[in-house]
Amino acid sequence: MASFPASTTSASAYALTTAFSAPTQCAESVGGLTMLERDQFRIWLNHPLPVPLTTISSCYPTQFMSSFLLQTSGVSQVAFSPLVCPVGYTTQGIYTSNYIACCPSGYGFAPASNPPSNRPAFGGTCYTNIFNVPIQITSYDSESIQASSLFTATGSLDQAYAFPYEGFELDKATLTGITSTGSQIPISTTTSPPTGSSKAKHSSALSTGALAGIIIGAVFAALLLTGAVVIMLKYRKKRMSSSKNRSSPDPSPLVHDKDLVGQYEGTELQGVAERNVELQGEAERNVELQGEAERNVELEAEARRHVYEIDGVQSNQFRTLD
Repeated sequence: MASFPASTTSASAYALTTAFSAPTQCAESVGGLTMLERDQFRIWLNHPLPVPLTTISSCYPTQFMSSFLLQTSGVSQVAFSPLVCPVGYTTQGIYTSNYIACCPSGYGFAPASNPPSNRPAFGGTCYTNIFNVPIQITSYDSESIQASSLFTATGSLDQAYAFPYEGFELDKATLTGITSTGSQIPISTTTSPPTGSSKAKHSSALSTGALAGIIIGAVFAALLLTGAVVIMLKYRKKRMSSSKNRSSPDPSPLVHDKDLVGQYEGTELQGVAERNVELQGEAERNVELQGEAERNVELEAEARRHVYEIDGVQSNQFRTLD
């Protein structure tokens, strides 16, 4: 992605021995992303040269700006030596020797198609995906700045780019390996072999320690075995006791369901009998009432006969008088 014109001459290496810290206005969240019309509207993080004769020099150390401008004008620049990544940048790749590349944190690294064998990160590009993420950008046409606005990428493959730092890291041992992307792996160290006297002491200490370990292990194993035997005996005794209890009959008498049923049936029958007695009493009272009603009818009939008789006597008396 990052391309430079053909080199005409070479220059000595620049050194970055301290971690450069960019000012706040260079941050991506503030507006450090630049959209360039002359670069097919690609978005770069603080492009050092957004338009001709205009630089964003405050976002880079002087050594980087000098190397970048000379390279774009056709003067070949060697890698930084030594190189300390700026604040907010992380190391990319595992390369031969102590060669490294630095990209902004959260960015990946894409190497150039055919970089020099001794500078595998030369011409490469740092990148990050910006799809569907609102970002603050500063737009440039072919001559000057145009506007600062909020922008949201709509393509799933849309990316923002940045220029990497590449060079030789300070105070690192030589590594052997192949060019790849990823984080820096730690360097393993080796120690010198022990001398004859120290080796003998070490062997003796190992022998004493081994003997003590064997004794402790044997005692521990014996304790485990004894405990296992005791547990087995207790379990067996408990199991036999449980079997014996299950086989012996229970001496206490059991209350059968039949007794309960009989008690319940007797109680119920007694209640029925009592209700029958009550009904019989009511029937007798009804008979008595019926007899009284019949006697009342007879008395009423007798009273009527008396009335008729009295009326007959009186009628006879009246006829005698006449």
